Amino acid sequence: MNPAEYPSTRRDWEALQGQDYSISPNFRHHTADYPINDDDWPIDYALLDPYFAENDRNIGVAGLAGDPVYPPHDPPLPHVPMGRMGEKEFKARAGGARPGP
Repeated sequence: MNPAEYPSTRRDWEALQGQDYSISPNFRHHTADYPINDDDWPIDYALLDPYFAENDRNIGVAGLAGDPVYPPHDPPLPHVPMGRMGEKEFKARAGGARPGP
C-alpha cells in the first residue's frame, strides 16, 4: 500500500469516514458488504451483572458504593484511603490555595 493514497491524506477524509471508509458495512454499501444489525445487542446489563460482580471479587475492586458514574453495585472491598498526597491536594483545591512543591 502506498501511504500517499491512504484515506486520511485526502481533504475530505472526515466525510469519507461516514461513507466509503466507514467501519460499518451499513454505510459503505460496497458490493461485497452485507447489512448487519448493530443496534440490537442481545445481552443486557442485568444478564452480565453477576459476571461483573464475580470479576470485581476476583481482581479485588475497591471503591465507594453509590457512585453515580457507575451502575449501582457495592464493590467487594472498601475504598482505598487518599493518603497524605491526596489529602494535601484536596485541601489545596478546596481552599483555593496552590499545592506546595
